[in-house]
Amino acid sequence: MFLRYTFMTLFGILCFISSGQNNFYTSKTVEIDGIKYKGGSITIEGDKDLISESVDIIIENNGKTNRSGGYKLTYFEKEGYKYTGHIIVSSINKIASEKYEVFVSFQESMDDKILEQLLYSILNQFEALKFEKRIKDAEDASEFVSKKYSKALNKIETLEEKKETNQKEIEELQAMIDRLKTENVEIDSLLQLKHQESDSLYHETETMKKAIELIKEEYLGKQ
Repeated sequence: MFLRYTFMTLFGILCFISSGQNNFYTSKTVEIDGIKYKGGSITIEGDKDLISESVDIIIENNGKTNRSGGYKLTYFEKEGYKYTGHIIVSSINKIASEKYEVFVSFQESMDDKILEQLLYSILNQFEALKFEKRIKDAEDASEFVSKKYSKALNKIETLEEKKETNQKEIEELQAMIDRLKTENVEIDSLLQLKHQESDSLYHETETMKKAIELIKEEYLGKQ
């Protein structure tokens, strides 16, 4: 927006410098509703939306506009210009890929330099908007990269947190495995002890059985 108003403020200076060239525009006269309009056209290469916006800023936003065919007729109301109070005709037509003919003219007789100044103002405004768009695109690209960078950093932090969490879980599982191993060894030892006790009881039982048999034999022999 700043560039837009700066170029409007410097309108007179820019046009004065530019008006020295005589072959800047092509003379052209059109007839609208039986009225002839003498004017000129220039070719601008670029985005049509920016071209249309440039014409709007210089002409159409400064007065009341009507349409007739493919033309716009603007009664220029803004004070301080030689064409204030005059009707300005404007049109934008595509002539090739990314190339457009911008035509402006006056209903009343107007000095050629004034026409040239008006066309230069549109061109200068277009260059200002184009430059403004480049800056915005660069800022948008920078913001996009910044967001991607932040997203990548957040992902790294998340992975680091997951890594730490996983490491803790691994350590807990390892401790559980070690504890189970210890318990398993203890159970094995207990089982071995029980087996030993069982074997010992078996031997004691067999010995007692044999003793009982001997006592029986000895007792029966005495009878």
